[in-house]
Amino acid sequence: MEKICIKCDKRKLRSEFRKRSSSKDGLATECKECGRARDREWNRKNRDHRRAYRERTKKERSEYAKQWYAKNPGYRERYYEENKEANYERRYRWIELNPEKHRAASARRRAALKVTSDLDAVAEYMGLIRADPCVYCGSPTDHIDHIVALAKQGAHEWDNLAPTCATCNTSKATQDVLTFMLRRLTTTT
Repeated sequence: MEKICIKCDKRKLRSEFRKRSSSKDGLATECKECGRARDREWNRKNRDHRRAYRERTKKERSEYAKQWYAKNPGYRERYYEENKEANYERRYRWIELNPEKHRAASARRRAALKVTSDLDAVAEYMGLIRADPCVYCGSPTDHIDHIVALAKQGAHEWDNLAPTCATCNTSKATQDVLTFMLRRLTTTT
């Protein structure tokens, strides 16, 4: 059975509509795709409001989650087993749509897998340099760069870390420092 979305005016399967108990047919009037677009727009416009709400309710949400998972042991494992195929498809669709985020996540994973001589010292050093200005441009920092990229066999050691701004860190990617700085100088002049 099909239904017409009031936003995009397309005829779609009923499974492509969110559930809504207050409507006669039990479904929303807009399709999931249009609903997601509306949600994205609202979230973009209300980013500060959402951030403040999350900060304000952090403890309550954390406590609720702990209680819920305590009452529902094994839920994650069951869900994973029951939805393997859909999760696999969703994961690879996300990777195709977000290659930069996937690369960053992969780099974090590789960093976690690398064996370091002293994780505590690395963590302490990262905490110390977080307030320093970007080593490449002097801006305030919000990233920590691996001077020799993990993808180029750089280590997750304190002497291979530098405070950077997001712009410099993401544009440097896996380049060595000299190449990156030369490119940066030629593009800014």
